[in-house]
Amino acid sequence: MTREIKFRAWDKIDSKMVSVSHLKINRVTKDWMAYYWDEKQGLEMPLGKEKRAFFLMQFTGLKDKNGKEIYEGDIVEEKDFKRIFKIEWDEYEARWDLIMMKGDDGWVGQKRHIVDTCRMEVIGNIYENKDLLK
Repeated sequence: MTREIKFRAWDKIDSKMVSVSHLKINRVTKDWMAYYWDEKQGLEMPLGKEKRAFFLMQFTGLKDKNGKEIYEGDIVEEKDFKRIFKIEWDEYEARWDLIMMKGDDGWVGQKRHIVDTCRMEVIGNIYENKDLLK
């Protein structure tokens, strides 16, 4: 089974999620420069005059119980067990993990491997819905 590699990005300047398919990101010195394709002018344009800062989030290859794609940084809920998790990449074990943020069983802060997503629902992400993590 192959997984589609794709990303989305959180734009820190405008505080909004943007589609990475419309961005070209180049490494220049220690800063990331972002550009978008301007359909009217037919060329790449910088995203604003100020330095842009983006947080990239990779698609996990998984979908929630409603068929919504799950990305790194998403917040998912398991309603049956009243648990809320955030999705993180574990670079030591090269896998996607759930970090428990809320739950009644004393496992807050613990991580576990994602085994099944059929009872999970994406309810937000760590940038737009920080209140869900409290």
